[in-house]
Formats: sequence, structure tokens, C-alpha cells
Amino acid sequence: MQRGNYKKAEDLDPSQLPSNVILTGYLDEPKYIELLSGSDIIMDLTTRENCLLCGAYEAIALGKPYILSRTSALMEYFKHGAVFTENSCLDIVKAIHECARHLNDLQKDVLQFSGVIDLEWRNRFEILQRKIEDLYHGN
Repeated sequence: MQRGNYKKAEDLDPSQLPSNVILTGYLDEPKYIELLSGSDIIMDLTTRENCLLCGAYEAIALGKPYILSRTSALMEYFKHGAVFTENSCLDIVKAIHECARHLNDLQKDVLQFSGVIDLEWRNRFEILQRKIEDLYHGN
């Protein structure tokens, strides 16, 4: 499995890529966040069906619209601010165009969804804290 090292990708000729495609390889966290923060759209794709993607959470945290693979798990959880795609070149291009056309609406959806997710996680955390306290105190 390749994890961020584009030099291991077979049949990839960086000189054949469009000028707006930048292959970064591994980035340390500050540079990674800077790159994501400067992006209009964040895309994170997978071939795994039961996998939630960190890139989706990062996009939401930064208030960025995002493109994700069309899997049941992703479509079920990330309902707002996302465009879903099959992992084919043509479908990815369509998703990018769709996201660009609806950028403002998707940004609003992401910001609203961020608040919903934050509230859900805070509620779950409080419930977990209470259960731990109950166990600790023997209730």
C-alpha cells in the first residue's frame, strides 16, 4: 500500500501532470494544515467500504467542502458539505466540477454540519464521562 509517497506509484510521470497539480510527498503537520487551509476543496478517496476518512474530518474542521468516495459508510455519516464520487477519473472530474459550481452552498453546509458534529460529540463525551464516574463511584 502506498501512503503519501508518490515516487512509489507505478506509471506516474510527474512531468505529464497539469501545472496546478503539486505532488508533495510526506508533509509535516504544520505544512499539511497550511496546504489544506489554502485549498478550496479537499478530496479524500478510499476503496474500503467500511472506512471513515480523516480528510473528511479535517475538511469539516477547516470549513472546506470535500469530495469523498461513494461508499455507504461515508454517505451515511458525512451528509452535508460533501460531494460523493466513484473512484474513476471521469467521475472524479465531474465531482470536482460539481463542487466548484456549488462551492458557496457547500461551504455553508460544512459550517452548519461542523456545529452539529461538535454538539453530537460533546453530548457523547458527557455521557461517557458520566458512565465512567458511575463505574468509578460504584453506581
